[in-house]
Amino acid sequence: MEVTDVETTLVRARGTIDSDNRSSAVDGWHYCFVEIHTDEGITGVGEATAPGMERATEMAVHDLSRHLLGRDPRGIEAHWERLYNGYSWNWGPVSMTALSGIEMALWDILGKYHDVRVCDLLGGPSDERIPVYINGGWDYEAPPENFVEKVEARLDRGYTVMKFDPFYDDGERAWPTRNQREKAVARVEAVRDAVGKKVELGIESHGILAPQAAVDCAELIEPFDPLFIEEPVPPENHDAMRRIRNRVNIPVATGERLLTTRDYRDFFQHPTPADIVQPDVNNCGGILQLKKIAAMAHAEYIPVAPHNSRGPVATAAAAHAATTIPNFFILEYIPDQPAWRQELLVDEETVEDGFYHLPEGPGLGIELDHDVFESYPYQKSSRAKTSYNNGYRDVWN
Repeated sequence: MEVTDVETTLVRARGTIDSDNRSSAVDGWHYCFVEIHTDEGITGVGEATAPGMERATEMAVHDLSRHLLGRDPRGIEAHWERLYNGYSWNWGPVSMTALSGIEMALWDILGKYHDVRVCDLLGGPSDERIPVYINGGWDYEAPPENFVEKVEARLDRGYTVMKFDPFYDDGERAWPTRNQREKAVARVEAVRDAVGKKVELGIESHGILAPQAAVDCAELIEPFDPLFIEEPVPPENHDAMRRIRNRVNIPVATGERLLTTRDYRDFFQHPTPADIVQPDVNNCGGILQLKKIAAMAHAEYIPVAPHNSRGPVATAAAAHAATTIPNFFILEYIPDQPAWRQELLVDEETVEDGFYHLPEGPGLGIELDHDVFESYPYQKSSRAKTSYNNGYRDVWN
C-alpha cells in the first residue's frame, strides 16, 4: 500500500449563516480536515485545526505530507520520527498541529486496513463511553443570571461537568480590576448557588493572569469548590505555575499548548507545576504522543484530562486514545461549536448523559460529509482590529 495523495479542506467552524446559506466572516475559526489517500482505496481522515493560523497550518500539512507520497502509510511512528527530525529548527504550534493531523489520518488508515478501531490497535478500550465536560457557547460578558441559564440548560442535556471563564470582562486582563474580580466571583457564586453540588465546575482563565492576580482570583473562587483552575498563567513559565500551585487550594490544570514529550519532559521536572495535565491531540503531536505524555504523567500519579476545543475528527482521535489511558480523567467537548458541527459528518457523534460514545466503525470511525462542506466555506475573519487590552494576549482572534 502506498500514499497517493493528501488533501486538506478548511471548513467554517464559527460565525453565522445568512439567508443564502453562506457563512459570515465574523470570527476566523475553521476546522482543517486532512485526508490521506492510498492506492488500495483506503482514505485516512485527520484534523489539523489551528485557530487564526489555518492557512499556515494547511500549507504545513502539504509541506510535510509530500514526504509520504509513494510510501507505505502503516509505519506510523517511523513516519512521525522522520518528519520530526527532517527539519533543523524548533517545532512550533503550526507545524506540530500539521504533523498531528497527518498522524491521526495514518492511524485511521491502519485501523481501516485491519478492520479494527484505533483504540483496539492501542491496547483495547477500557470503556466504550468517555466522560466529557462541556465547554463553549458562553457569553463571557453576560451577567451572572445568563451563566445560570446556560448551566441549567446543559444540566438538562445530561452534562454534569462544565467549564467556563468567569474573568472575561471587556477583554481578558493580566491584572483584573476590583470590579472585574467581583463580577467573576458573582458569576461563579450564582452558578454554584443555582445547581448546588449537582455540577462540577472547571474554571478557565486562558493563561492571561499575572501570578499574584491568579493567586488572588483563585482564593476568591475557592469557596465555590471548583474542580480545577485551568492555565492561571501563560504555560511557558513552569516556575510561575509552580508558585501558584504551591499557594492555592484548587487543583491547577494546564498543558494544552505544550508540544510533544519534549516539552513535557521539562514540565514534569520536580515539583510538577500542575495537578492535572491537558495535552491536546490536535497539536501535541497526535495520538501516540498523547499516549506517551499520559504515560509520563502516570509515573507522577497525575491524571490526564485532554484539552479538546477542536472538531469532530480530533475529538474521535482523543477519545480513542483516552479509553486506553489508565490515568485518563475526563475529556473536553464542545458540541455547539459550530451549530452545524454534526452536519459535517456522515454519522453524528453520540453523546449521552455526559459521555461520548466511541464510534463503531474501523479506524477512527469518523467519515466526513463532503457534500456539506460547500455550505460552510473558508472566509478569513473580517475583524479589522484585535481586542488586545491589558492582558498578555488576545484570545483566539
